[in-house]
Amino acid sequence: MISRLSPIFGILAVLLWGLSFSAGKIAYQQLNVFELTLMRLGIASLCFFPVLVYDVHKNGVPCKKDLLLLTFVGFFAFLATLLLQFLGLTYVNASVASITAGLEGTFVMIISYLVLKQKPSKSNCFVASISMIGLIIVIGIPEQTKITGVFLIMMANVCAGISTVAQKPLFENISVLGITSWTVIISFLIISLGIPFFEVTNMESYTNQTWMALLLLSVGATVVAYLLSTLCLKHLSTNRSAQFMVMEPIVGVFAAVILLGEAFTINIIIGTTLVVIAMAVNSLIDDGN
Repeated sequence: MISRLSPIFGILAVLLWGLSFSAGKIAYQQLNVFELTLMRLGIASLCFFPVLVYDVHKNGVPCKKDLLLLTFVGFFAFLATLLLQFLGLTYVNASVASITAGLEGTFVMIISYLVLKQKPSKSNCFVASISMIGLIIVIGIPEQTKITGVFLIMMANVCAGISTVAQKPLFENISVLGITSWTVIISFLIISLGIPFFEVTNMESYTNQTWMALLLLSVGATVVAYLLSTLCLKHLSTNRSAQFMVMEPIVGVFAAVILLGEAFTINIIIGTTLVVIAMAVNSLIDDGN
């Protein structure tokens, strides 16, 4: 039953991630990149701490090898990916950021082939190609000032791809709840080491908008989304799981237009239409990997 629902879990996770860049823009009215990532992981860790206690009580502490891999996955999945994404967001608008993040599936497919020798099928390549064309149409030729932002988010895609591929072996010994709670909390502990070196705003001064943005980012786009994503990854191949990422730009663009008042151009209409076609094809393909 859960296996059959895996594509739905993946899509719901991506829908939540699609809102994150608009939420980040709202939070940037008060917070910097370090604070935003720290608070996102901190609130998520509070949610996951009881889960971690339960998992340790039931299954014990993972072995040293798995703990090292959990740290590796957590660093790339959360710390490196989120810092690079939200650093890139300071250079570009939420629409371009979410569109660029949608290229993650292509990076996962490449890394899966290089590391796991998981050769992409013709259908994988078709979906990736169509979605890439759609995303490129939307992005167009970025202005000089936006190139840095696009590059940083592309590097975040690489980090996310590495973490997705590295996470697969953990399913042999650790539950979905265990993997997600361990990686989030480890990431928060690592970023907390930077508190003495960065300015941190007094939480009492946070506006309601800032808190709402943080709750969406931490509870919605981290706790719920990553649990759903991990469930999806457990039952589907890395290639198939990653292809759901092509929906993120659609949600991200519409969220930016509605919440932030960003422009809705003809390029966005054409590009997102191609992405929808790719997503429809992907949903009809059996996961033969």
